[in-house]
Amino acid sequence: MTLTTTDSIFKGQIIIHQPKEGFRFGIDAIILGAAAPVMTKGRLLDLGSGVGTALFSAHFRSPLATGVGVEIDASLVELARKNATENKRDDRLKFVEHDLLLSDDPLKGELYDVVITNPPFYDRDKAPASPLDQKSRAKSITVSSFKTWIEYGVKKTTSGGYFIALVPPAFLPHVMDGMKDKLGNLRLLPLWPKAGEAAKRVLIGGQKGSKTPFAILPGTVIHKHQGGYTEEAHAILQEGSSLALF
Repeated sequence: MTLTTTDSIFKGQIIIHQPKEGFRFGIDAIILGAAAPVMTKGRLLDLGSGVGTALFSAHFRSPLATGVGVEIDASLVELARKNATENKRDDRLKFVEHDLLLSDDPLKGELYDVVITNPPFYDRDKAPASPLDQKSRAKSITVSSFKTWIEYGVKKTTSGGYFIALVPPAFLPHVMDGMKDKLGNLRLLPLWPKAGEAAKRVLIGGQKGSKTPFAILPGTVIHKHQGGYTEEAHAILQEGSSLALF
């Protein structure tokens, strides 16, 4: 039996049950959800959804949308479904157990207005093994499989819809390779740990079928040098404000 903890985001407005050890959500998931364009309706898809944090973060801002989370780990899917029920969102948010690298597609024929993903990003051939298989699987992938993951996300994005990934800067070339020429209006937003420091994560997004040129946005600083979140990061992570990627 998996030991769990009960946590929350947005000052207790969203309850998150998650494993006590292994794969636990961090601020990346909240930021990814915050970058999803706000919709009065529409369909959301989160690839590698874990316990659902990024999807809940996006849905908090677009409560009339429907959404699907796809996750390989059965125990995390179970917790995500529990979270959806407890947060009274199980009528709009569903979670599917599936390995995205397999050829079969449980979402065959389905397209989504916004697709978000925080994919595994350590090179499995080089990454140190985690003592917890769940955590290792969640964070490591081969480069070829990473490209397959991105291509699947782009494929599931409807015409005019948005695909958004949160990755380390070193993986940007692989994301761009997976996007190929299918997305326009590309936006790159660096996430600076502190002012003056190199970005450890970036948001990269695009719009299916758009011809709008590529743009690099000013970026978001997460922490103040004296400690604590910056005003912008606090609004996103604690208050549920959106992050304007598009």
